[in-house]
Amino acid sequence: MLLNLTKAGRQILKTMSLLLLIIVMLAALGLAHNVYKQVAAFKQVSTSIEQQRQKYFQAVDLLAHAKWSEANQILAEIKDYSDAKVLTAYAKTRIFLQQQNFSAALQELKQIPQNYQGQFQAQIARLRRILP
Repeated sequence: MLLNLTKAGRQILKTMSLLLLIIVMLAALGLAHNVYKQVAAFKQVSTSIEQQRQKYFQAVDLLAHAKWSEANQILAEIKDYSDAKVLTAYAKTRIFLQQQNFSAALQELKQIPQNYQGQFQAQIARLRRILP
């Protein structure tokens, strides 16, 4: 079929093929750019999650060593990570107890679900028995 085309027809066909190739290449570059942007966004989210995880374990360690205020400050930065809200309430309960502000301590303790099964469940259960 190509042999039956005139020289001008063959030139037009070559030009159209070249344009089609350029369009395909541009589309591929656009897709590659989008993939690159998605990978970069994923890396950023992944890094953020890892930073939150490290802060969470740092706060847990501080709680285990009765450093309530320091733990509370870190937990405030990661309030949506894991059970950070519960641990924040626990830290605040302990802070208020140190200040002998028993009503505020009880209010914070009430923020912790009764069925909490985390790392500090025994300590929290003990506080529930102590505070009226």
